[in-house]
Amino acid sequence: MLERTQLINRLIRENKYKSYLEIGLGSGINFREVNCKQKVGVDPFQPATFQMTSDYFFALNKETFDIVFVDGLHVAYQAEIDILNSLKVLRPGGVIVIHDCLPAKEERQLPERVTKNWQGDVWKAIVAMALNQWKMKLFEIETGIVLLWPEKKEYTIPEGGLTWDWFQKHFKNMLCG
Repeated sequence: MLERTQLINRLIRENKYKSYLEIGLGSGINFREVNCKQKVGVDPFQPATFQMTSDYFFALNKETFDIVFVDGLHVAYQAEIDILNSLKVLRPGGVIVIHDCLPAKEERQLPERVTKNWQGDVWKAIVAMALNQWKMKLFEIETGIVLLWPEKKEYTIPEGGLTWDWFQKHFKNMLCG
């Protein structure tokens, strides 16, 4: 937990961010350790500022945030929705931090949970965002963290679609190269 928390706290400190949104609290350790003036947590199953789904939160929310940490449901379609909704509430100069982007094994990236250590297919949402030309940076810590900024960058659609083989060959280069 400390690596993601350290990265988030560093971004907050260096950019003088004042507001933080976390989607998916899990055990709540990260949320408790983040040092930011205003913190909002959203989780339907854990104690949170808003104990509800992210979709419902975004439908009701009127606030904007400097930094958003997306660690909700680990399936591509929901991760993509959470990222797109986060872009709508992101203040100028802000950043979105996305967790579970770098599964180590194929069974960990399946959309349904079949292993204890599960990242789901969040990486597909990252590719979708890259194809929409958002600027990103991959950190190979924990289970992969991607920073996303609403700045345009050129990418091309991968040949053969988004397969596990494509992920293993191209994902890191697309975000780091």
